[in-house]
Amino acid sequence: MWEGMLATTWPFCTLEVGRDQLVFENKLLGRRHVLTHNDVVSIERKIYLPFVAWGIKLRNSKSGTPRNLRFWVINLDQMMNALKTSGWIVS
Repeated sequence: MWEGMLATTWPFCTLEVGRDQLVFENKLLGRRHVLTHNDVVSIERKIYLPFVAWGIKLRNSKSGTPRNLRFWVINLDQMMNALKTSGWIVS
C-alpha cells in the first residue's frame, strides 16, 4: 500500500471491501483509513510492471487521508471483481 511516499505490502497491509465502506489498514505504520462511497472519487486499475506491480489506485476526498491510496495485489482481476460485486464503481 502506498500512502504518499511510504509503501508497505502484505502481510502488513490489508484492504477490506464492503458494500458501504473500504477499510485500508497499514499495521506496520499504525494507520487505518475508512472510506465510504461519498469519500471515493475514483478507483482505477493500475499496472506499472506486468506480473510485478499491479493493483488499484483510489482517489478520495476525505480530510486527513492521503488523496491517493494504492493497494498492490497478486490477483488484480479478483480484486476488481470483489469491488464491483460489492457495489463500487471501478474504471
